[in-house]
Amino acid sequence: MAESITIKALQDASLDAKSLEEVVNGNEVKQVTTRKGETYPSVKKAIKTLFENGGLPATPFATKALMTASALVDGDYAQVTDDAVNNGLYVKTAGVWVKSAYSFELIAKELVDSGIENVLGHEELEVSFISGAAINADGPGPLLAKSAGREYARIDVSNVGHIKTVVGEKLENYVYVFTDASLTERILVVNEYGNISVPVPDGAVYLVRTSLINGIAARTILVKGITSESLTDIANDMKDVLKSKEITEKEIINPISGAAIITDMASDNILGYGVGRSYIKIPVKGWSVLRVSGSAFEGLNSPFVYSKDGIKKFAKAVNSDNSDHIIPEGAIYAYKTYTGTSASETSSLSIEKVKTIDDIAEIYNDVNELKVQYSERDSAKTLIAESKMPLYKLSEFLGATSDEKIRAGLAFIKTGGQGILDLEGGTHVINSALLIPSNCWLYLNDSILKLADGVFDNIIRNDGIVLGDEENGYASETNKNTNIRIFGNGINSSAINGPDVPYSAPHPINGGASIPWVGDYFGWRTMGINLANVEDYKIHGFSMTNTTCWAIVQQHGCTNFEIYDIYFDTTVKNGDGIDVLLGCSNGIIRNISGRTHDDMVAISAVSGLRPNLPEGNYIYPLVIGGHSAGEHGADINNITIQNIQGRGRQSGIRLLAQGGARIKHVAINDVKDYTTEGFSYALVLIGGSGYGVDAIEGDITNITLNNATSHKSARTVRFNGYVSDTKINNITQNNTSGVAIDNGSATLINVEATNVIDA
Repeated sequence: MAESITIKALQDASLDAKSLEEVVNGNEVKQVTTRKGETYPSVKKAIKTLFENGGLPATPFATKALMTASALVDGDYAQVTDDAVNNGLYVKTAGVWVKSAYSFELIAKELVDSGIENVLGHEELEVSFISGAAINADGPGPLLAKSAGREYARIDVSNVGHIKTVVGEKLENYVYVFTDASLTERILVVNEYGNISVPVPDGAVYLVRTSLINGIAARTILVKGITSESLTDIANDMKDVLKSKEITEKEIINPISGAAIITDMASDNILGYGVGRSYIKIPVKGWSVLRVSGSAFEGLNSPFVYSKDGIKKFAKAVNSDNSDHIIPEGAIYAYKTYTGTSASETSSLSIEKVKTIDDIAEIYNDVNELKVQYSERDSAKTLIAESKMPLYKLSEFLGATSDEKIRAGLAFIKTGGQGILDLEGGTHVINSALLIPSNCWLYLNDSILKLADGVFDNIIRNDGIVLGDEENGYASETNKNTNIRIFGNGINSSAINGPDVPYSAPHPINGGASIPWVGDYFGWRTMGINLANVEDYKIHGFSMTNTTCWAIVQQHGCTNFEIYDIYFDTTVKNGDGIDVLLGCSNGIIRNISGRTHDDMVAISAVSGLRPNLPEGNYIYPLVIGGHSAGEHGADINNITIQNIQGRGRQSGIRLLAQGGARIKHVAINDVKDYTTEGFSYALVLIGGSGYGVDAIEGDITNITLNNATSHKSARTVRFNGYVSDTKINNITQNNTSGVAIDNGSATLINVEATNVIDA
């Protein structure tokens, strides 16, 4: 365990916290001096000074190069406005242009950095002291220099954003190294011998440092320097202070002769040439509003048009009035006629570029992105702590490959009866399906789990599935598993991916040339995560790509489950996202997004379909326990689906009952497509026809749907077959070429639709 934190360290931390509080909450004259003697203005003072100096004669330049080439002299201010990396307020000092101390970018960065550095959050992290080796920081060669009488300290930093050492003996020539999970890659060497305070670099899993050399101890306490909660406080406090402040820049009017602006959006050309005409071109990247006054063209056809590349226009202002004109997202330049054939702008024309502090997204993006990442990691840590199950790290198991280590870890957990396997970051390629036992959690901790190229198998299935004599046929048993969890740190940090190159072979019936074995023709092995007869399980917090058919499937008795926070990107035939099949109940599916080639969420109670395979193009069974009712029945009951958003080839949500199987009590709330692309067939499809024996009255019943909004889908809701005792509400179709509700050939019995808005 780590040593105790000292009283002195706590006193220092308290002073740091006080300094941060004064910086964030001090009045407009407050200047804060930290315990290290450094000074910072309060946020209010910095902003006040910034706006007091906003009237400085700062000459605008599109790029830093143009500013540098100008004739301005020492003491002059300049503003770089349209440079990819050098925007900001500059002052010329001793012949050199430097960022002004009142440049907002520097003030914001200083405040955020100061907050990250000094925020309390001294949660002591456990340090492992491992004997028999020291750290070879410089390389080349192994990171661990093994020798008797040596020792190194190791700390898991996979969930830490910023780390501080607050008590540590100085041992010259032995520094800190951030490394990967295998302790082989030096991700970052921090060339400091004493205390450090640094961000944890991307990809780092451990921080290591020599702690004992020839009997000389250099043990160190390492603490977490930032949490998601403290980031939230910093961002919110800054926003409260800066709220509704405006930055403005007066645009210098320099007309360009020989052309006016074409405002007809039927043409993407910007310029209409002609003698006696002129126009102005304004760089607007990063700005929110063009504020116009004194225009002689008010009410006439001379609005701004906008371009993303200076070649073609993509938008124009609503009017040409003296008012505030919103700059569309993505605009780089704004153009406006200055002298036309019938009128000219007067000398009183004034244009200002305006943005509020809230519009300066870059100030908060890093903080908010970190906050999300920490929140997801903190959530995973909380789940692990509350489970009271032992946590095993992948690096603790023997194996030449990730595949071997993961299987060793799963076998260890199965023998012990319970446990969590932490994949510890990186990409882990497996050569066949992982078989998850009961009471086992697989933690995709900043990790990618990937099926090897050319492999025909699931990525994950529960180990209660016992294969029959025909390895691609029906299972001989689907024994119950309980308490399984497959989870990550969020869709941007963790992933489960199929092969980049799927398995290919000649058609098993027709022979011939090799073809990819993907899609429903080739059965259940094409599914990514395949669960049967599993109770009390959760799947969440990762993305899925390169699937070879349906991505996440539950069938034959799966119950009491929750699937959430999943992002899909599938382009394969039958590329469904989540499928719930025969005999499943009591499930929650929420916060699902992305792109699927087929249905994003499919609830399919289909019985008796294709009992004798092969049949036509269908070679192997999709339902691993068969399409008959079996011991768990065929009905699907009590499913909640919430917050679904995406695009795809078929439907966002599909409910399908056939062959005597029934769907009852499904509650759907908040489903929509993207504003740029929808689902080709329907946002929500509810029906019982199309496969096998059509549903009859009572097969699809007690369905509720609330808040379904289509932007691009052809239909918001599509019914077919028999649907009864169902209510839908708040149904919106924004696609002028689409319809809100399509009853098709449906037979609707006691179905009520309210608050329907059609385009």
